[in-house]
Amino acid sequence: MNLKSNKGYSLVEIGIALVIIVIFMTISVSLLSASNQNYRIIEQKSTALSYAIKAIEARQLDKSITEIETKARNENNMTIEVIEEELEDKDGKEYGDKVKVITANVIYHVKTNDEGKTLTLKTLKINK
Repeated sequence: MNLKSNKGYSLVEIGIALVIIVIFMTISVSLLSASNQNYRIIEQKSTALSYAIKAIEARQLDKSITEIETKARNENNMTIEVIEEELEDKDGKEYGDKVKVITANVIYHVKTNDEGKTLTLKTLKINK
């Protein structure tokens, strides 16, 4: 009696092959999903940084940032807040109105239902 035949594939071999294919596909989909999520995070952070730089440049030139805020809110669902404050006195030096610190906070969302992440950028403004 011949239990093994070389004439074709058995059902067990086909089942094992299907299980291996399913495992491979699951791993591939999870890697692609993680890659896409990282791409979205990098893209949103880059856009937020761009808006922060534009807002700081506008504030340094004493221009209004309402156009930048409107564009960020309407196109990318981002909120911009720019704060200008005097530099604290250090080592007995008083800066007064000559040196100010400009802080731009941009709140951006990677997904539409998340609470948002904040990007903060600071620079100095020197008045002559």
